[in-house]
Amino acid sequence: MRMSFLDGFQILSRRTAGTPESHRFLFLLCNVLMTVQLIFVSCYAEDSVVLSLDNIEWGERAGGNGFPEGLQTYRFSEDEETGGISYYARFPAGSYYKSHWHTYDEVAILLKGSLKFVIDNVTHEVQTGTYFSIPGGHAHEWDMREQTEDIILLVQRKGPPDFHFVEQDQMDRAASSI
Repeated sequence: MRMSFLDGFQILSRRTAGTPESHRFLFLLCNVLMTVQLIFVSCYAEDSVVLSLDNIEWGERAGGNGFPEGLQTYRFSEDEETGGISYYARFPAGSYYKSHWHTYDEVAILLKGSLKFVIDNVTHEVQTGTYFSIPGGHAHEWDMREQTEDIILLVQRKGPPDFHFVEQDQMDRAASSI
């Protein structure tokens, strides 16, 4: 069964309706921790790994062509069978990741900060601890333009990384129809 971010949010809302705020927080926290564990177990199988955001050696700042200026990543795993990768991504405060899609499913957890997340033209204001399940082929964007602190995501792809920016796709389709 495939579950999207919205499905998970609706299930969470139904299950926690009428419960004290602390129970909602604990329920969400447990789900996030279980998701993180599943990501790491699926990435490492028999290997043990401990990563800390305090000790990450971030890559060079990059960006442009749809990617946020100043974006930094730290890749820590690649699945040999699927080509899927797991990595941390740090987006500078004030940046914007243009609308794009991937061929394969992607999951992410917002580890630090808050942002506007848009998927299928629906905007969500999200905070630290938010889990995202993004099916392949679904356009999404990360908007940090109103933020004053860097944002950090933990990301796992279910297949080789690819980026299809919506504006470029539309231009390509228009050019091919001429």
